[in-house]
Parts: sequence; C-alpha cells; structure tokens
Amino acid sequence: MYLKVTSPDKTIFSGNIVSASIPTEIGEITVLKNHIPLMSILKPGIMQIQPEEVLTVSLVKDAQFLFKDHKIFLSVSNGLIYVDGENITILANDVTVNPESSEEVLQQMKNTLIKEAEELKDGDNPEELAKKLTEIEKIGADMKLANIKNT
Repeated sequence: MYLKVTSPDKTIFSGNIVSASIPTEIGEITVLKNHIPLMSILKPGIMQIQPEEVLTVSLVKDAQFLFKDHKIFLSVSNGLIYVDGENITILANDVTVNPESSEEVLQQMKNTLIKEAEELKDGDNPEELAKKLTEIEKIGADMKLANIKNT
C-alpha cells in the first residue's frame, strides 16, 4: 500500500507501508492493504505509519522522522483523508515530524491559546474560536509527540 502525506507547502512522507493509524473526526482508524474506499476528515492527533521496510536509524535521522518501535510518528492537524484500497492520500494543514520545542514550551503555548479561546468564547466570531480550538488540539498532539520522543 502506498501512502502520501502532504501539507500545503510540501510532501512530508511518500512510500510503501504496511499500515497507518490515522486520527479522524469519528475516531482513530487503521488502514491496511485492500481497505474499503473512504474519505474522511483528519482530526489533530498522532498518526502512526508502519513502513514496509524497517528503516535504519541513520535514514530516519536524515529524514528527521520520529521513529520508534519500527513505526514513524507524526503529529497532524485537520485535513482530509482519501483511501482507495491501494493508496492513502492525506492532506493536512500542518504536520510535525519531530518536535523542536520541549513539552514545557508547548504547554505554555497551549495555555496562551486557551486564554485566547476563553476571550473569544462569548464573542461574535465563531470561526476564530474554532481556529483557536483546532490550534489547541494540534499543540496537544505535538505535546504527545514530544513525549513519545523523550521516552
């Protein structure tokens, strides 16, 4: 099965995989070869990719992927997923392959966003509030990725 993960500015991952666990609006799904065709909405969270070939540490380091237990871990934001049984295409608004910020810095960013969302809560701009809430979820996923990196 072939997976392609893209963000608005670049292709993040493309290659043959055994499986991918993907966060969606209806919950996490695991896609294997010959999966039924589907389209879904990507939700901020952690995506796990099981590559077809076990990657070497040096290759992963060069690619800067977070690689653990023979899986690649990515933090993704909202977007779209398309599966046709042989291919998976993921279009994500933002993807973190290896968090550069510490969990503490990410927590501070999350706290700031929560305060900003609280201020917008009673306002008349629901689109801006929804955007802040999505950013909070994405930072939460980045925090999980940082935790995976440090364990």
